[in-house]
Amino acid sequence: MVDIDMVFRFAFSIDADCDKRTFRVYQVIRTTVVEELELYKFSHSTTGSGSSSGTTTCHRKNMISLAFDNIGHIRWSSNTNATVRFGVEEVSVKDVRKVKNATSQ
Repeated sequence: MVDIDMVFRFAFSIDADCDKRTFRVYQVIRTTVVEELELYKFSHSTTGSGSSSGTTTCHRKNMISLAFDNIGHIRWSSNTNATVRFGVEEVSVKDVRKVKNATSQ
């Protein structure tokens, strides 16, 4: 069985006023030429200039319709504390960061 690595590129906006929580995720596909397939978009709106709060909306590309579907959001109460909602589940970002298994990578 061939071991295949998946490579992702995270692209942040070059706009200096844009929040770093706004970015796109591409899968890098290496065949005879390098191609990139846009998979996810994360867009963050702040509630004020320099604000650490706000909401990051998450979109995933539907490979059938080629449209981006909303898959959830992250509500930030500070730079390090947030509530993450994907589908019907809502959890604290602290729970998302917890190591589930000591052998996980």
